[in-house]
Amino acid sequence: HRIQYNYSEPYRGNSDYRPTFSIRSGTNMAYIDILQTDKGGGSFYGLSYLKTCVLRQRIHQRSRTNYLQISTHDWDDNSAYGKVAKFLKQHNIRPRRLPEAEILRLIILNSTYRKDFDAFLDYLAHYLAAFKNSMKKFRDINAEISKMDSYCKMRAKKYFAIFRPLYAAYQRWLETEQQYDFADMINLAIQNVRDIPECADNYRYILLDEAQDLSPNRYQLIFEILKKNVGCRFFAVGDDWQSIYRFTGSNLALIYQFEHFFRPKTRRSLIEQTHRFGQPTIRTSSNFVTKNPSQVAKNIRGNRRSHTPISIILNETRNDDTDALIKIL
Repeated sequence: HRIQYNYSEPYRGNSDYRPTFSIRSGTNMAYIDILQTDKGGGSFYGLSYLKTCVLRQRIHQRSRTNYLQISTHDWDDNSAYGKVAKFLKQHNIRPRRLPEAEILRLIILNSTYRKDFDAFLDYLAHYLAAFKNSMKKFRDINAEISKMDSYCKMRAKKYFAIFRPLYAAYQRWLETEQQYDFADMINLAIQNVRDIPECADNYRYILLDEAQDLSPNRYQLIFEILKKNVGCRFFAVGDDWQSIYRFTGSNLALIYQFEHFFRPKTRRSLIEQTHRFGQPTIRTSSNFVTKNPSQVAKNIRGNRRSHTPISIILNETRNDDTDALIKIL
């Protein structure tokens, strides 16, 4: 938006105070601080932090500088952007958005921007797969968005303004190229089981491994086959504590509430002995996992002869984990 600013720059040479943003427009200066304060004016960081917030305000009052404080709460209720826009306008700092081609050029040339841009594209691809595996429609998503607070609602609407045309273009490409992705194969299989009488009509046993990775469409495929094969025996093995595929659409409720989804007659057996590790790793990992009430409660025990102590190796630098890895090796 062609606004010249510095982030966390010392205020007039004072290294003890760094405003979040220092904005320059010609000879005109303005300052914005983003504070970690809630709706009631309190802060998670306590009284000393609130005192520094007041001190920052007094510094600008004495200097008679253009100054704005916005809080975490302003982001939550989606008023932050409006407050900043009004503040800039009051002090003759007018945003002028660059042409889209120029914005894209700057993104590509700047390694930090490019990293974020590529990460967002990667996220869109993951979400596309999760969306198709969820079997949800856009009307279902809109209903969920309507229940969000104002800031999350704004973000979600902006996101889907980008995602929907990309999704539509992707689906058109698949159709033109006569291609199927993995979600399509599952969803088409569901349709075939429902619509074709002789499709999947002769199963006596179904064995399912890694049940914690079930997504709604995979569940629906199994359910449709079971519904068609009266008397079929269904055996599933899974560990909700090892569920790591939410980004592809897996839903923990499908194993946590297994009896509800795979009715009418279901029996659950817990495997609570592990041969992978012993104490204190069992105790520490179990305490961590069971903080989530949506995990199945299990009393994990190990082989008495096994003992796997926990070692904490710290990095000497913040760049990566290389030095810690070398120490371990």
